[in-house]
Amino acid sequence: MLDIFSYALAFFIIAPFMVTAVVYFISLKLGKHPVRAFHKAINYSTVVYMISVSMMLKAIFGSYYLAASLTFILLILVTIVIIQWKIHNEILFPKMIKLFWRVSFLIYFMLYVIFNIIGILQRVFFY
Repeated sequence: MLDIFSYALAFFIIAPFMVTAVVYFISLKLGKHPVRAFHKAINYSTVVYMISVSMMLKAIFGSYYLAASLTFILLILVTIVIIQWKIHNEILFPKMIKLFWRVSFLIYFMLYVIFNIIGILQRVFFY
């Protein structure tokens, strides 16, 4: 039983788009609202994309870059806080967190796609 759980977890880390799709379709069935289902899918799969990008960095470059990843996440957060403070002259925490989470999803989704391409090209040309 534990093996099945660990294989399922490894599959979802390797293929986070499947997590996004599964959460989207479950949310769509339960809620019947496609935009809310899409937002829930993004919210619940962002962490999976972050973990997946971290594992891909290890596979491609041979080292963990946890400090760089955390610094990058904090840089995103600080940028959002500064932009929100400049526009609204105050920091609205719920809005800031929501924007941070969605921007993180977009960035890590793009990094996931880029690192997949790099990994494929690396395997084709260097092995």
